[in-house]
Amino acid sequence: MDDADGAPRTADSGLRERSPDDGSEFTRSAVAEELLLTRSMLDFGDDWTDLHVRRNGLSLPEDMPFDSCRELGCRVALVANCSAWWLGDWLVYGEEAYDDRYEQAIADTELGYQTLRNYAWVARKLPMSRRRDTLSFGHHAEVAALPNEEQDAWLARAEQLSWSSNKLRRALRAAKVANRRASGDETSAHTRALKIDVPSERHDRWQSAAQQTNCSVADWIIATLDRAASEELNT
Repeated sequence: MDDADGAPRTADSGLRERSPDDGSEFTRSAVAEELLLTRSMLDFGDDWTDLHVRRNGLSLPEDMPFDSCRELGCRVALVANCSAWWLGDWLVYGEEAYDDRYEQAIADTELGYQTLRNYAWVARKLPMSRRRDTLSFGHHAEVAALPNEEQDAWLARAEQLSWSSNKLRRALRAAKVANRRASGDETSAHTRALKIDVPSERHDRWQSAAQQTNCSVADWIIATLDRAASEELNT
């Protein structure tokens, strides 16, 4: 039987010894701990006998203590975060190993193509050796378009300051706007004017988003489009 990444397991233990990106060796016990951690994320134990996990929902028991409810939310969030990385790594592997059959594998997941492509893009831009367990997949997605050194610097800052992914996004946008102003791009002879007519409701929504990042609507639009372009060109 093969592991999730396609490599064969050892026959004697059912666990495959592997090496991380830094070249150090994993022991059998370390691999076993990884598998146990994965199982524990979905194992709610005997204390939650009235909790039922289904494909299309989660049934919670009545009068659930707050601490238990909070722990449950943390576990579900952890599973969601891990699954994004798992799908991304699986997609990168499949794209490199199976060529045309990769499209069929994507179809079997029943997930949106753009969503899966984003997972793969982030996983490819940030190999496992440079990911931070204390930060979410969303944190890493925010910096994926940057050079490696800048990725590491921003992730370290977000980790040290306990930033949410939204806070990291706002900081990145503010830094981009500041850099543009410092370099004089806004008054450059190479700039072009672009006029777009949009409904007032959409403009108001953009303005609200811009206010949350402490920048103008124009700066917010430019930063958002730059990020979207980087994701599109690097996939």
